[in-house]
Amino acid sequence: MDEMKLKLSTNFMKNFITKMITKSIYKKYGYRIDIRLNELEVEIVNGIAHLHTDVDVTTNDEELTKIIKSIGSD
Repeated sequence: MDEMKLKLSTNFMKNFITKMITKSIYKKYGYRIDIRLNELEVEIVNGIAHLHTDVDVTTNDEELTKIIKSIGSD
C-alpha cells in the first residue's frame, strides 16, 4: 500500500502556491482574480489522489460575467 500525504500549513507556502495559481489562470485564460488559499491537502493512496482545498476567490463583476459567458452559462 503506497501512501503520500501533503498538507500546506505555512503562510509562506500557501502564498507561493497562490501566486503560481493566480499567474497561471491569467496567463492561460486572461482572468484577473485574487485567490486566497486557506488550506490544501493532497493524499495519494494506491495511485488514487484525493485533493481537499479551502479557497476564497475575489474578482470584479466584469470578470465574473466574462467567466460565466466563457463556460456557456449566460
